[in-house]
Amino acid sequence: MPQEKKASNRKSVASLQPFSPEALPKAIAVTLTEYISKTEIPILSEFCVEYDLYEELIIAMCPESKEIYHAIKILENKKRAALERKIYTSELNATIGAHLMKNWAEIVVPEKQKYRVASLIELDELELTSEEIKIYSDINRRLDFLNK
Repeated sequence: MPQEKKASNRKSVASLQPFSPEALPKAIAVTLTEYISKTEIPILSEFCVEYDLYEELIIAMCPESKEIYHAIKILENKKRAALERKIYTSELNATIGAHLMKNWAEIVVPEKQKYRVASLIELDELELTSEEIKIYSDINRRLDFLNK
């Protein structure tokens, strides 16, 4: 006798597909913020399961997307506050709660890569032509913009 398939209430990342690759992080951040506001204890991995996303992908987007970074920080704050509330109202044993809070340490978000610019002494040693100095100064301005 064939088993009937259960109806899945999972949403798919395909619902986010109309967005361009540049707008996708903002769409994920908006969706994550909505999830946080409607959930009592938000869990990033639960959000990822619901929307067929990889947790590592979202965390990797953090250095480039301030919206996702802030949404994850809000998620952590709300989760920690819910846990503390359960400890204070005796819904949860304080020892177990302290253990959970240690396990729920903040998600490690990789930092945005900083680019190193050569010093004037290093440039002088290279004996660059005027054209190379112009190219270097253009690149230096771009790197300054990226490092901000």
